[in-house]
Amino acid sequence: MQKLFLFILFFPVTATAGAQVKRIYGYVQDINAGARLDILHEKESNIEKNISFGTKRYFLFTEVKKGSPISFEQVWIEGGLYTFKSDTIKKIPFVLQSSNGGEMIFRDTLVKSSTDFIIQLKDLVKTENTIVPEYLKKTITENNIVITFKCKNKLLFIPLQKAVNLSPIFAQ
Repeated sequence: MQKLFLFILFFPVTATAGAQVKRIYGYVQDINAGARLDILHEKESNIEKNISFGTKRYFLFTEVKKGSPISFEQVWIEGGLYTFKSDTIKKIPFVLQSSNGGEMIFRDTLVKSSTDFIIQLKDLVKTENTIVPEYLKKTITENNIVITFKCKNKLLFIPLQKAVNLSPIFAQ
């Protein structure tokens, strides 16, 4: 009975702290240099290798309840730790315009509307030689993106299983 009382007492505090970040919007855009070569055959050793001549850029947004003071601590993307800067988006909808250098322009609406704060995590740079904390290992392997944040002196995290693919850019 005493354990049930403690569970009922502490569960609402944990649930409300975790609910401060309502949603993650995650997008990935491939940037390829010229034509893309997927498989290269090496004649001497008969080994097939996947070759990627491009990079990826990520667009991350979080929807945070108004009046909820939180601080973002870490961003994990595909198992790697990234440094970042955060910025509150003032104009909604947030539309990304990209072009492949020609007349065709791609317009992707990344955040449509919200009555809460939209915070963009930007200037993402991958850090090297990072050790995944034990409490996050399973979550990071099961999800494409994991964001940790502090709310009311508690370290919490919110995962996103898969980022949405945007139209790729082919640099020339």
